[in-house]
Amino acid sequence: MNQQHFNAVFNCLTERRREVLLKLLANEKDEAIANSLYIKQSTVRKHREEICKLFGLNNEFPDERRSKFPELIALFAKYKPELLNQNTSELPQTENFSEDKTISENPDFVGREDAIANFTPENDLAELLRILQRMQQHEQKPISSANLISIPPTLENWQGRNAEVKELQTWLVDTKVKTIGIQGLSGVGKSWLASYMFESTDFEAKFWADVRQGTDFTVFAQNALMKLAGTSPEQLTVLREPEQLIFALLDTLKKRPCLLVIDNLETLLDQDRHFIGIYKDFFIRWIENGAGSKLLLTTQTQPEVIEGNGYWLPLQGLEAIDGAQLLQELEIVGSVEELENFSKYLNGHPKMLRLVASKLKAGTHIQEAEKLGFRQIELLLNKLPMSYRDTERVFFAWILQQHFDSLTSELQSFLLNLSLYRTSFDQDAAAIVLTENEEPASAWETIQSLDELKTRSLIDIAQGYQRYEFHPFVFQYIKAKVGNQSEKLRRKVIDYYKLITPDISNCETLEDVKASLEIFYQYCELQEYTQAFYTIFNSDDYDNSIDNFLSLRGYNAVRASLYENLLDQWQHSQSETWEFMVAITCLGDACYWMGQFSLAIAHHQQSLKIAQNIGDFENEAGSLVNIGLAYIDLKDYEQAFEYTREGVILAAKIGHNEFKAHALNNLGIIYFEKGVYEQAIKYYEASRAIKKVFYVYQDDSGSLINLGDAYRSLGENKKAIKYLKQGIKIAQQLGHHRFEANGWFNLGFALKELGRTSEVKNAWTKARELFQAMELNLNVQRIDDEIHDLS
Repeated sequence: MNQQHFNAVFNCLTERRREVLLKLLANEKDEAIANSLYIKQSTVRKHREEICKLFGLNNEFPDERRSKFPELIALFAKYKPELLNQNTSELPQTENFSEDKTISENPDFVGREDAIANFTPENDLAELLRILQRMQQHEQKPISSANLISIPPTLENWQGRNAEVKELQTWLVDTKVKTIGIQGLSGVGKSWLASYMFESTDFEAKFWADVRQGTDFTVFAQNALMKLAGTSPEQLTVLREPEQLIFALLDTLKKRPCLLVIDNLETLLDQDRHFIGIYKDFFIRWIENGAGSKLLLTTQTQPEVIEGNGYWLPLQGLEAIDGAQLLQELEIVGSVEELENFSKYLNGHPKMLRLVASKLKAGTHIQEAEKLGFRQIELLLNKLPMSYRDTERVFFAWILQQHFDSLTSELQSFLLNLSLYRTSFDQDAAAIVLTENEEPASAWETIQSLDELKTRSLIDIAQGYQRYEFHPFVFQYIKAKVGNQSEKLRRKVIDYYKLITPDISNCETLEDVKASLEIFYQYCELQEYTQAFYTIFNSDDYDNSIDNFLSLRGYNAVRASLYENLLDQWQHSQSETWEFMVAITCLGDACYWMGQFSLAIAHHQQSLKIAQNIGDFENEAGSLVNIGLAYIDLKDYEQAFEYTREGVILAAKIGHNEFKAHALNNLGIIYFEKGVYEQAIKYYEASRAIKKVFYVYQDDSGSLINLGDAYRSLGENKKAIKYLKQGIKIAQQLGHHRFEANGWFNLGFALKELGRTSEVKNAWTKARELFQAMELNLNVQRIDDEIHDLS
């Protein structure tokens, strides 16, 4: 095993295996490791065995029980000695220096004694440790957003990667391979390599999805369908439920050979490598049933649900010669050997090489890199706590610190201020935060400052836009550096977003309400949670609120992440109890529509308790009805009946007809599912009578179709046909495609019982067309089977 192979295996270890490994290398016993990680000793032993296998230390014979751990120790002594134990930090620096070979074979370009002698480590180490600690703290779940970058990064200064490209090309043409992953450190070139494959391979359709801002699954799936299947915005209006979108996307990927790239996948994962939101369901279905197309993923961390599935390329830095050529293109001077040695020292890490080159500036000799202090930081690594001894991460932070220290105080402030923006920003947004003055900076001054930061590789041009963005690691560093932002600046940003926020009645896509979501985020950062709540919830005109907009269009993952972010931090006062309760209710509603019924019940139970404590009978009734509905979907009809019945009684007592009508309809569903059709009809009729009043004497299509289905189940098919046709007509008038499709489907069964075969085929054909337009493939398949049996 060479250094590169060793690094590849080490960097691709799961988080849990890495934790176990570090404790084993620190000479901790199995029992102590098990206790500290809350796992069994047998699990520790299993991890030890698997780690040895990953590093190629297998027993020669299957029944051999000889421990390979001493060989593992020897391997780490050779390639990563700083991890062996923590006692090395007590050795004199000269002793550590003579043995240290942390990033490469320590080429001679940084060996000058005078550079080491003039180094003052304590302050630098303390500052570096503080930043690394804060960077870990900022690695938290992002707010699910509308931000999706659909243009791959440019291939500027493309170098090498011949072996990796060849392997990826082999997998891309192999019909047995459907999932390909590129895994590696931040900035090592994963997106760069994926972009090369995206541009250089032929597929019938291709789509690039950079999800670095925690892109909502609905946004991701809808954009993928428009690009890969040519789905129109009008067709997307009926594809709002996650289940529909998953089926539609999988069906598209089966019908024609597509390449779907998902870049920065780690931003969709929590700390346990579990997907946030609906993505898990999509990937499970893809693993089980996906075919015909290729998924190409880039990630720092392998998702738990995909572990063991697909083909994974552990990506390391550039080869020495390629790193040298990159430095030459960036106009750094030196012999090929000197440039290769420097590239080796930084493991060929492309982003670090760019940062070093921009720090040295064009025309500078590579020997000047000695002044950047990498060797001195290398000496200090063993003084850092074990959890921070990630050499490449430390070096990355260190070179960023060198860049930051060399900026003018004005540019330092500007760079820190730009981190107020969670997403990409344009020149106008940048001008707002260039200074704390009331008036924005001039266009010339703003462009000059942005160009200087871009020249130093501290910000990048967002692909395909006249906008700027941070590299993810640089953004983490800047956020850690800045700490708490100025309240004055945050309010300037809020005022800026308010100026560009369109009227909600004119919004059609999630991108249209992006400014409102950013205002919400800024208020949360100011800990003004009531203001954040009212940014998205309009109690006076709910129909014109962000929450209603998101709900109607199926962006429930965005709703859930907004309210989770709000509630996680909100220590509400007594005067804010109502707002706090409604936020919980909205979170429960979002969870329900995402199919997370048990979680929805938990949130609605919490909301119910608050409503009862403050005597809010309206929200108490609403919570009871919501809990009952979730229990219906869990098929726990006893619990569903109890909560729904209580909801009906309370809604009737306070005269809340809407809640009463919904509850009566839900009681009808419960009785229908239990086969008590006469009772179901009574409740459907009662619900229908109330709805006719608050729908301004217009009948309710859902109630009519439910009634028709109940009469059909009783064998009263003529009456069933009457109600179903009425329900279909109203659904057509209101554009309720799902109700209309269900109506035609049930009508077909009623007509079949009466032997009206030609009408049956007509009804089912219309139902099939609607279900197909909504990409509800299971319903389409069922109709095909019924039509086949009919003939």
